[in-house]
Amino acid sequence: MKKYVLVVRSVIFDADRKIISDDEKLKALNCYWESPVYEYDDSIHQTAVLDELIDKYEKKTDALPNCRYELKPV
Repeated sequence: MKKYVLVVRSVIFDADRKIISDDEKLKALNCYWESPVYEYDDSIHQTAVLDELIDKYEKKTDALPNCRYELKPV
């Protein structure tokens, strides 16, 4: 079994029109979210896991708009 966490970061620009990519700054702006740990069978490809977790996330009522997603193995 493999364990994964979905990391969601809103795309936020600073005054110089650069994307804020520092996780601590995004957390301070409530623009960063991590899922609970999910376990998947070893035979399931990471792309399928990512797609499924994104679908779960986007169905949440408090989902962040305009996001980038990262699948992190744990």
